[in-house]
Amino acid sequence: MSIATARAAAVPRPWVSRLLAAVPILSIYLWLCVLYGWEAWGHVTPWLNSDELETAQLSRAVAETGETARRGVPYSTHGLYPYVLAPVWWVQDVGQAYGVAKFLNVLLMTSAVFPAYGLARMVVSKPWALFAAAGTGVIPALYYSSMLVEEPLAYPWATLCAYLIANALALRTRWWIGGAVLGSLIAPLVREQLAVIPAAFVIAALALAASGPRAKREYARWSRWDWVGGVLLLAGVVIVVNAAVSHFSFAWLVSTQHYKDRMLENGLWAVGALAVGVGVLPMIAGIAGLIRPRGETWSRELRAVVATAGSLIVGFGWYTAVKAAYISTTFSTLVVERNLIYVAPLLFVGTAMFFERPLTRWWAVAGAAGLTLAAILLVYPYQMQFRVYSDAPGLSLLQAANRTYAWTPDRARNVMIGFIVLSLVVIVLPRVLPWGTRQVLALVAVL
Repeated sequence: MSIATARAAAVPRPWVSRLLAAVPILSIYLWLCVLYGWEAWGHVTPWLNSDELETAQLSRAVAETGETARRGVPYSTHGLYPYVLAPVWWVQDVGQAYGVAKFLNVLLMTSAVFPAYGLARMVVSKPWALFAAAGTGVIPALYYSSMLVEEPLAYPWATLCAYLIANALALRTRWWIGGAVLGSLIAPLVREQLAVIPAAFVIAALALAASGPRAKREYARWSRWDWVGGVLLLAGVVIVVNAAVSHFSFAWLVSTQHYKDRMLENGLWAVGALAVGVGVLPMIAGIAGLIRPRGETWSRELRAVVATAGSLIVGFGWYTAVKAAYISTTFSTLVVERNLIYVAPLLFVGTAMFFERPLTRWWAVAGAAGLTLAAILLVYPYQMQFRVYSDAPGLSLLQAANRTYAWTPDRARNVMIGFIVLSLVVIVLPRVLPWGTRQVLALVAVL
C-alpha cells in the first residue's frame, strides 16, 4: 500500500465523523434513559388517579377497537397520546404491557434532549449546547416518564416545535417553515396546553418583522402622531384578540375578566415551583441571558432563538396563569407547575447563552431575580405536607429535604433566598473579574 493510499484510508469517512460528533448527546440520552428506566421499573403500579387510569382505558380501547372509550362507552378525545400508547396493549400480559408502556414513556420524554441540543447549538458552542440538553433531561418533571400521562409525549414535542420554529425564522427555507407549521398545528392535538405554540409562532414572526432593519428604517421616518397611532392600533388589536379568544374559551373569559388577582398569584406559584425544580440560577440567568447587552452582534440565529424563546415563555406563562385561576373556581386551588414545565429547555438555552457570553443588562437580571424571589415567597410553604405533589414536581426537592433532613418550610425558604443571592453574585462576577475558560470551569464545578 502506498503512503497516499494509507493516508486516504486513515482519513475518517464523513458518516463516521458525524457519528463520533453525536456520541456526547447520545451518551446523555442513553444514560438518562437508563436512570429513568430504573425508576420506571421501581414504579410498580399507577397511582396518579384518575389521569393514569383514564389514559390506560382510552389507549386500551384504541388497541382493541381503534377508537377511544372509557369502560366500553365511546369517549372522544383530541389527544394523540392514547393512540401512541395503544400498541403496547397488544402484549397479552397486562403486567408486561404496563412495563412496556413505562419504558416507551422514558424513551419519548427523554428524547427532549435532542431538540434542546439543536436549539442551543444555533447560538452557543457544543459544550454549552450539551449543558442545555442535559438540563432539559434532568428536571424533576421527568418523573412523569414513569406515568401514563400526556407529558412524556408533550414535553419533547414542545421542545421540538421550539427548535423547528427557531430554524424556520432564521433560515426561512421551505422545508423548515413547513416543518414548523406542521409541528405547531399538531401541537394542540398532543396536549391542550400546547395550543400556545402556534400563537407563539405567529407572535415571534411578527416580533422579528417589527424589529428588523427594514422596520427600523421605517420607524426613523415616523412622527410623534405616527407613534401614537401605532400604539392605539396595537391596543385595538389586543382588545379584538382578547374578545375573540374569550368567545371560544370560557376559561379565558372567566379568568381574564373576573379573577386577574388569582391569575397573578396562582401563576406565580407555578413559577416558584419551576424555579425550585430547574434551579434558581437557571431561572434567573435563563431569562436574563435572552436579553443581550448593547453592542452585541445579532445574527439571524440569535434573533430567531430569542424571539422564539421569549414568545413561548410568555405564552406558557400566560396559559398557566389562566388555567390556575380557572381551576380555582371549578375544582381546587392548585400549584400548576405541570403546565409550565415546557419552558425549562428554553431557560437552559438562555443559561447556556449567558455562560458563554456572561454579560447582560442589569435591569434584566434585576427583573428576573425579582420575579424569582416573589414567586418563591408566594409559593411558600411549598406543599411540604405532601410526600409528592403531582401537579408541581419541582417542589419534590424541598419535600424530600423535609423527610430526609427535617427541613421546615421556614428553613427551605431561607435556603432558597440564599441561593438567589448566590446566583446574583455568580451573575455579577464576570463584570468585575477577568473571565476565561478556567474561571468558567471553576464556576460550573462549584455550581
